[in-house]
Amino acid sequence: MTDEISTEVLNLLINKSIISSLDVTYLGQGEAHRNFLAKRHQESVVIRIKRDDTPNNPGFSNERTQLLFLEFNNIDFAPRSIFYEPEKEIHVISFIEGVDCSFIDLDASQAEIFVSQIARLEELNYEVYTKFCSD
Repeated sequence: MTDEISTEVLNLLINKSIISSLDVTYLGQGEAHRNFLAKRHQESVVIRIKRDDTPNNPGFSNERTQLLFLEFNNIDFAPRSIFYEPEKEIHVISFIEGVDCSFIDLDASQAEIFVSQIARLEELNYEVYTKFCSD
């Protein structure tokens, strides 16, 4: 496992104007992917790359579809899918700055925002999602 991003991936993203700088920072890894922070003009983005050392790694196809569905439904507090390369399993999403915390750490106004966001997610309809996926 490496905390570096390949020159091939950087060149692909630069050539497609997905990122605007070679200045990329390793954020960490998940169970099946590695994350890097990069600049796209004036905004920060996360480059997610599938790990090759994890068996049965599903890639980012479902993640991309889910984020597109959230965007379609005007869920503005979720990251946006910016670019997906299925052959190389690279997914670039918008970066949302924040800190890890527990619900108990939230003050009253933060808790109200959190609960309203969860309620908006609960309103989403699975049948609408499956139709969205089939279109």
